[in-house]
Amino acid sequence: MLDDAAARRVYALDSSHMQLGRPWVVALPATAEQARAVVALCAEHAIPLVCRGSGTGLSGGALPPDGAVVLGTGRLRAVHGLDPDRRFIEVQPGILNEEVSRRAAAAGLHFAPDPSSQSAASIGGNIAENAGGPHCLRYGVTLRHVRRLDWVDARGRARTTGRGLAVERGLDLVSLLC
Repeated sequence: MLDDAAARRVYALDSSHMQLGRPWVVALPATAEQARAVVALCAEHAIPLVCRGSGTGLSGGALPPDGAVVLGTGRLRAVHGLDPDRRFIEVQPGILNEEVSRRAAAAGLHFAPDPSSQSAASIGGNIAENAGGPHCLRYGVTLRHVRRLDWVDARGRARTTGRGLAVERGLDLVSLLC
């Protein structure tokens, strides 16, 4: 947790150069369970919460209002699996776009979303902003490359959704979340 003035100032901004307010505290969980606990605590106490990837977005999507908790995903960078035959890689939200592209290329695959900030942009931020890049004209934006999401709802409950999963009936929740 970071609560010093300098950290709060840094996490109040992203690459958009806009500012809404200053966060109350910045949470930097190292595990998915820690992230879930932060969300649950904020829900329990009605504290505004803003998730943040690398802060490279230009739309202001990671900007907190005054008094919010910023949940930074930068420490959540694990790769849980890569299956070239199924054309599938499972990663945590803090892994950088460039690292996913590098690992995909090493397996003979191509990860198309390539925003200009890909050396610093995280996959979680790409999903939150449905990022694109030059290849999106041919291959589509991030949404087209996400098959499954493990996520935390507004009450702090772990959820899984994705295309082709038995739990996915009716609404395309991946599209809703991207």
